Amino acid sequence: MLGYLAFLSAVIIIIALPCYAYYYLWLKNIKPFFDAQVKLENSKIGQVSDKKKKGTCIIIGGSIGGITTALVASFHFENVIVFEKKRYEANKSTAPQGTQTHIFLRRCITIYTKLFGGHLNIDFINEIEKIGAFKILIENTDYAAIDGKSDKLCGLIEGQKICPPGYQMTRYMIESCIRDLIMNVDNGNNNNNQSNLGKIQFRDDQTVSGLIFETMKTSDSKIIHQVKGVKLDHGELIYGDLIIDCSGLTTQTPTWIEEEFSKETLSKEHISKENLSKENLSKNNRKRFTMEKSKIILTTTYTSAIYKLKDPENPNGFFLKDGKTPVWAYIGNIGFPTKSGMIYYRVAQDLGMFILGETGKNPECVKIKNHEDCIEFLSKVSPDISEKTKLFFENCDLDQGPVINWSNYKKDGTVLNHWEKTKFKDENGNLHLLENFLALGDSVGSLNPVYGQGVTCMTECQLILDEILRRENSKIDYKTFEEFQTRVYRIYIPPYILATMVDLQLEAKGGNWWYKTFLLPILGPNVKRTILSSKIDPFVRCQFNRIQGMCEGYLYEMFDKKYRARSKNPQPNW
Repeated sequence: MLGYLAFLSAVIIIIALPCYAYYYLWLKNIKPFFDAQVKLENSKIGQVSDKKKKGTCIIIGGSIGGITTALVASFHFENVIVFEKKRYEANKSTAPQGTQTHIFLRRCITIYTKLFGGHLNIDFINEIEKIGAFKILIENTDYAAIDGKSDKLCGLIEGQKICPPGYQMTRYMIESCIRDLIMNVDNGNNNNNQSNLGKIQFRDDQTVSGLIFETMKTSDSKIIHQVKGVKLDHGELIYGDLIIDCSGLTTQTPTWIEEEFSKETLSKEHISKENLSKENLSKNNRKRFTMEKSKIILTTTYTSAIYKLKDPENPNGFFLKDGKTPVWAYIGNIGFPTKSGMIYYRVAQDLGMFILGETGKNPECVKIKNHEDCIEFLSKVSPDISEKTKLFFENCDLDQGPVINWSNYKKDGTVLNHWEKTKFKDENGNLHLLENFLALGDSVGSLNPVYGQGVTCMTECQLILDEILRRENSKIDYKTFEEFQTRVYRIYIPPYILATMVDLQLEAKGGNWWYKTFLLPILGPNVKRTILSSKIDPFVRCQFNRIQGMCEGYLYEMFDKKYRARSKNPQPNW
C-alpha cells in the first residue's frame, strides 16, 4: 500500500510540476510579454471614435511623444492642450538630444501610417519623404560590427520583402513635420471634415511645475489621488480630465507623486506648508513612498555632426560594397561588448550624419571638433573603420562646413520607471492609488538610442492608449491606470534588456543578482553569435532586422527554429 502511494505521489509530482511550470512561468509570467503588442489589424487607431467626445486632455511635453499623443487623444477628447517648457522654433527640436536623429523602425512606420491615414487621409510616408526623410534599405547598409570588417551579404538580400524598410531623419525634421500636419488639421486646412476631432492647443514656453490633486478616501481604506490638472510655473492652474506625462527622461512627475502620496501619511497636526517638504517629511520619521526604478548606470557620450552631401543624386552611396552595392549606412565597432562604436548614414536626401559613441567618465571623443579630429581618433581604434569613414567625408561638402556643428550629448545610463507599481500602503494601513493620469514614452523608459527602439516603444504605448480610450467606460481609474502601465512595462522590458545586457558587460553599475548571474551569461554570447552570423547569413540578417525593428510578434520570431539554427551555423545562402 505504501509503495502504491509513493508511486502515485511520484506520478502526480511528475505531471503536476510541468503543468505548474507551464502555467506559472509561461502563461502567467512570460507569455504576457510576448503578447504585449496590440495587433495592428484589430486596432482602430486613426479612426473616429463612436463615443461622443468630451472633456480636456492635458499633455506634458511637446517633443515627438507629446505631439503624436495629442493627435491620438484628439480622437477622444473635445480639447487637448500640450504644454512644452521650451519655445518652439521651426527646424529645431525641443528635446535635450535634439541634435540626434530619429529612426522610425518598420513597426513605428506601420502604426503612424494607420494613425494618419485613417480619418485624416494623410499619407504619412509621402509626407516624411517630402521633407527629405531617407528610406533605410538593409541592402544599402554595411554592418561592420564586432570585427570592423564589411559584411558578406552583397547580392544576397536585395529586394527581399522579409526586410521591411525604416526611415531615418533628424529630430527637428520629423517633429516640425508632424507638428505642421497637426496644426493644418486643427486649423481646418485639411480637406477632411475635422468636426470629429478635438481641438489641439500648443502652449509653448510654459513650464508645468506641479500636479493638482484631489484626494478621496474609500470605506475599504483606499486613498484615491485623482490628478485634476497641472500647475504652471507662473501660478496658473489648468484643469483637465486626463493628464498624460510625455515630458521625457527629465520628467518630474514621479517626484510630485511621491510627495503627494507621502504627505497623506502625516497626521493632521503635521500638515502645513512648512512640513510638506522632503526634508521635514523625513524628519517626522513617517513612511514615504518612493517610485521604484530600474537603473543601469553607464555614462555614454555621443559626438555627432551633420553635413550637406556634395551630390544628393549620387547613385553610388558613400562607397560601393564589393564594388556593386551602394552603401548609405555604415555601422562599425571593434569587439563585443565595445567601449566605442560609430555610425554614419544618409539622414535625409541631402544630408549625412556621423555619430561616435564612447563609454566612460573621461571620453576622448569630446575633443573632436572637426572631421580631421574624427579620422585621427578612429585611426587609433581601427584603421579599417578609419578608412571607411574617410569615404563618408569625401562625399560631404566640407568647404561649407557642418550644417549642425560637432556637439556632444551625454547619457548616464538606461532608466525604467515602474509606473505599474505606483501604489503605497502607509503606516495606518491605507492604500494610496492614482487616477486620471498616465505616463508613456521616455517618461517610462529612457533606452539606449543606438538601437533606435525608443520611438517605436512610444507608438506601441499609443496603440494601447487608443484601445483603452475606445472602451465604453474609458475613465482612467486606478485599475485602468495599473493595467495601462503594466502593459507599457511589458512593451519596454525586451528593449531594456537588450540595451542593458550590452552595458552590463562593460563597466555599468546596476542590475539585480538574478539578471547578472543567470540571464546575462546566456544572452551576451548569444547576441554576439547572432550579430556575427548576420554578417554572413542573409536569413539571419533579415530576421535579426525584423526583431530589432520590433515587427509584430518579434519576440516569437526570436525563438524561430530556423533562425536559432542558422545563428549557430550560418550559411551564405537562403
